[in-house]
Amino acid sequence: MKIVRGGVAAVIILAAVGLLFLTRSRPRIIQTAQVAPPAIPAPDVPKTESVLKTNALKRIKLVGKSKYGEDFTEAEKTDLAKKFVEKFKPAVEKWCKAYAGHLPFRPEDFKLDQFHSRTGSHLYTFMVGDITLTLQDPDNMPGKVFYMARGTDIKTMNAMPSPGSTPDITVPVTTDEVINMVKADTGIEYPPGMVQIRPTGAASAFSGGAFVDVNQTMVNGMMLLDGKSISMVFGPDGKLVNYYGTF
Repeated sequence: MKIVRGGVAAVIILAAVGLLFLTRSRPRIIQTAQVAPPAIPAPDVPKTESVLKTNALKRIKLVGKSKYGEDFTEAEKTDLAKKFVEKFKPAVEKWCKAYAGHLPFRPEDFKLDQFHSRTGSHLYTFMVGDITLTLQDPDNMPGKVFYMARGTDIKTMNAMPSPGSTPDITVPVTTDEVINMVKADTGIEYPPGMVQIRPTGAASAFSGGAFVDVNQTMVNGMMLLDGKSISMVFGPDGKLVNYYGTF
């Protein structure tokens, strides 16, 4: 059975979500730790005999119902395998279809043994290479993609442009493209006035990309969410670097 040891830092999605709710100032990219995920057995794998443990001194302590995958019980692993097949895999395939041509990974790249941790009762995080992908498991509803971040671009997006450099303030997506992608994702066709596109090059060293907000209102520097908002960042190649959906 394939076992992957956890990395030196854990991805805490609640911290990312909290930061998105409280600040949302530019640049608004959440620092994502690049970690290797612990392994969870696939549905056809016998019960695990042992699980490699991450050095307890190198990982953040999770509280409440939050839990690292490597600490799951056999019953929890079986439940996760069931959720993966019935809810998470279909959700990722639907999401990838909605943003086809704009994603840094393929739906077939998403696998059960990439599971990293559960935050609370309903958020499940997977590490697809250096991509953090969190899915939500609502009660009695289909699963859905909640958060994505591409780790290789995080440092650049959090850095300021070099003094004297000329930023690229072009953007790789259009309003119509965003409207169509979001409609395929959520089923809602937002009017152009509810789509905001800003060049990343105007606020960071990450030139040629775009900050995209759909159905969001800023009041006194804080973002108001109505449960149907999406925030995204596209890289200069037109691929999603960051996604956060409150549906």
